Amino acid sequence: MIKVKVKLYAPFSNYVDRRRIEVEIDQNATFIELLLKVAEVYPKFRSAIPDITDRCVFYNNMVPVIDSSVIELQQNFKDGDEISLFGSISGG
Repeated sequence: MIKVKVKLYAPFSNYVDRRRIEVEIDQNATFIELLLKVAEVYPKFRSAIPDITDRCVFYNNMVPVIDSSVIELQQNFKDGDEISLFGSISGG
């Protein structure tokens, strides 16, 4: 098991009532599995997870970042990684 830190920005912080959480996941867990683990601990967060079967829909609604790079859905992590979850940004 490893621990990763997750920084949540709007709207995701609203689903867990905090801006930072620490999550324990299996060493080989993917980003998708990390999201599901967060939803297991914070059930309201489940409704915030975009459709993971459609890459375009997913990345248009959630921008996950680690070390200034966008996280791939099947990406793995190492102990102590810090992940940021941003909502989509749009404008006119």
